[in-house]
Amino acid sequence: MFGINGAVAQGFYDKAPNTFKVMQHLVMAMDDVAKHAGKKTWFGRDKTEQVAAALAQNIERAIAAMRSDGIIAELVSAEDVRHQLQEQLAKFFEAFPTWVNAQIFATIFFSQDSSLQIVKDHMRALNRGDKGGTLYDKAKAASREIIIAGYREIARQAECAPSSKTSDDEIIEIYQIVATAFHEVAEIRGERLSAGIKNAIVLKFLQLKELDVSVDFFAEHLKYELDRYRASGLRDDYKREINLIKVLGLE
Repeated sequence: MFGINGAVAQGFYDKAPNTFKVMQHLVMAMDDVAKHAGKKTWFGRDKTEQVAAALAQNIERAIAAMRSDGIIAELVSAEDVRHQLQEQLAKFFEAFPTWVNAQIFATIFFSQDSSLQIVKDHMRALNRGDKGGTLYDKAKAASREIIIAGYREIARQAECAPSSKTSDDEIIEIYQIVATAFHEVAEIRGERLSAGIKNAIVLKFLQLKELDVSVDFFAEHLKYELDRYRASGLRDDYKREINLIKVLGLE
C-alpha cells in the first residue's frame, strides 16, 4: 500500500506507526536542507536557516514518536537516541530508497558531533514537558498558517495577489519585513498600528511583488513609504483594516 518496497514500509508502520509517520516529515526536512543549502530567498536571506528550523522541529517530534512507540525509554541516553534515529531512518530509506539526497545528508549529519548536541537539546525540551513543541512554537506555526491562508483567501475573492507566483514562504517573508518595518516607524512616531492596518499594508506590497519588480526596487519603494510615513504620517489608503481571522470565517 505504500508504494516502493511496500512490504518493508507496511512492517515498519505496523510496529511503530507514530515513528513511521514522523519519519516521513523528517526525511522531507532533510531533503530540503540538502537542496537549499547555500541558496537565497527572494530577499537574499539564507534559505538554510528556514529549512534547518524545520529539521530541528522534526527531530524533536521523532524522539517523542519513538518514545510513544516504545522504541526508546524516557531515561535513555542521548547516544542511544541518536543511534535509534539512525536505525529508524535506515528502515525508512530501505522502504523508500528514492530519497537519495536525504540519505546522504543523514549520513553526514549523524557523523558529526553537533548532531548529538542537537539530540540532547531536544531531549531536555521533551523532558520539561514541551512535547510536540512549546506553546510558542505551536502559536507561531498557527499564526503562519493563518497569514498564508488569509492572504490566499483574499486573492481568491478579489482575484489579486498573492497568486502562484508568490510562494507561501515569500508571503511570510514579505509579511515579516513589511509589518516589522512599519511597526518600528510607528514606535518612533509614538503611534500604534493595529494588526488589521499592518495586514492591509502588507497586501499592497504583495501586489507590488507580483509586478515582477526587482528586489532592489521593492526595497527602495519600501524605504520611500517608510520615510513618507515617518515624516508625514500614514497614507490615507493604508488606513483600512484587514482581519485575516474574519477573512477565513473563523470569527
